[in-house]
Amino acid sequence: MNNFYNNFKKLAAVAAISLVSLPAYAQLGNIGELLQAGRDDANILAKAYVGPLAKGFGAALNSGWNMSASTHKFLGFDISIRVGIAQIPTADQTYDVNALGLSAFELKQGSSNIGPSFTSEKMSNRPTLQTTEKYPNNSPVKPGEPLAEFTMPDGIGYAYSGAPMVQVGIGLIMSTDVTVRYLPKYDFDDFGSVELIGASVKHNLNQWIPGGDLLPVNLALQAGFTNLSTTANLSIKPSDVGFDATDTKNTFPESNWENQSVEFASSGYTINALVGKNLNLLIFGIGAYVGIGIESAETTLKTPGNYPVIVPNENFNPITGTGDDRTKPKMIDSQATPLNITFDSANSMRYTAGVKVNFFLINIMAEYVHANYPMVNAGVAISLR
Repeated sequence: MNNFYNNFKKLAAVAAISLVSLPAYAQLGNIGELLQAGRDDANILAKAYVGPLAKGFGAALNSGWNMSASTHKFLGFDISIRVGIAQIPTADQTYDVNALGLSAFELKQGSSNIGPSFTSEKMSNRPTLQTTEKYPNNSPVKPGEPLAEFTMPDGIGYAYSGAPMVQVGIGLIMSTDVTVRYLPKYDFDDFGSVELIGASVKHNLNQWIPGGDLLPVNLALQAGFTNLSTTANLSIKPSDVGFDATDTKNTFPESNWENQSVEFASSGYTINALVGKNLNLLIFGIGAYVGIGIESAETTLKTPGNYPVIVPNENFNPITGTGDDRTKPKMIDSQATPLNITFDSANSMRYTAGVKVNFFLINIMAEYVHANYPMVNAGVAISLR
């Protein structure tokens, strides 16, 4: 069992970090260019690009708490491995640069204003943005041109977001189940770390209804939350943002760019009313349930550390000045924690339908959730009910 759990921790670490680091490197790999417009616009653009993935990830965390509407007997238990996948709605797979309210960026003339989010299909014609800041007017090189310009990153052509999870449930008194998801902080070599915790309570309602034990269906109320935190290491140097010693001054040592990372934290909450029925047929059984509920999620994305950014050199004056400082129109500056974004998913209704098939102690289950971000959750469990 210890080997199984340790191997699952590694699997979950790889999966969770990959879910976070892929958008991180797709978006933050261009952070040097992105930050040329300043912290405010960088956060707006990153939110437009990564937002649907983050919301889908938070929605996926809300799935997979149930395999039926019934509760365990006292000290009955189950151990399950599940994967939740959320579908990104078509409307959230693109964004309109003109509707973002940028202040320091502007759309380059002739460039498309529609850009792909991380989960979108690939687009050959993506928005090209340029800063409103220009080279100093008295520069003999590129007078009046934008200080920085870049094209927004492409989508991956995969409109889904997901989360793996392992959980243990146990039956307590008064037909109440408690289920726990837990992954202690796991450091994945030098790449990053992952940590997960969550809990759910499901309570049988038949016992409170006169004659409820005679009803042909099981009624239950369930509530759960999940928190997942992931860190992926980054390394953005001046050379990654277009540093050129011939026209850019840099006074920062290499050590200034150490300890960069992206921190991704997601929390999901859900409450559901469930109705279901289980049938035991000799050596195997089948069951089904439906439910209605409400869910919400919040995801944050931060980039601790110092990052290089190109700014105008206020001392630049090639006509009257002398020396290295006054002959270079640009310089490298250091910006701390440039991205700090919160992705909120407002409370929304969710409608659930699930099935399971069990053979002795083995259960195979699947669940579909219709919500703002539709979800499918499937897995396998060892259960003694």
